[in-house]
Amino acid sequence: MALVADYLDPDTGERQILGVGRLSKIYGTNEAEFGMLFSDRARGWGLGTELLHSLIDIGRQEQLNRISADILPENHTMQHLCTKLGFEIQRNMDVVRAYFELK
Repeated sequence: MALVADYLDPDTGERQILGVGRLSKIYGTNEAEFGMLFSDRARGWGLGTELLHSLIDIGRQEQLNRISADILPENHTMQHLCTKLGFEIQRNMDVVRAYFELK
C-alpha cells in the first residue's frame, strides 16, 4: 500500500509530489514495515504525521499485529515523529528500529 501527498501549484497548474508513505506486509507474518520519503519543501507541514497516522490506520484495518521501520541513527526527525505517535524505539550501532504494536 502506498500513499502519496501531492500539491497542485496554482501558478503552473502542475502537480508536485511532496511525500510518499508505504506499508509493506512481511511475508509469512502478520506484520508490516513502513517507509516514508518527503520533499524538503514539505518539511514542517505535518505531512509526515498525517501519513504515518494513515499507515497506522491501514494496519489496524488490515488487522496487523505490528508495524515497524528501520531508521538511520542520524534521522532524528523520523525518530521523534515515531516516538510522538507511540512507537517503541530500539537503538543499536547501525540502525534504530521503531515498532508499533497494533494488538
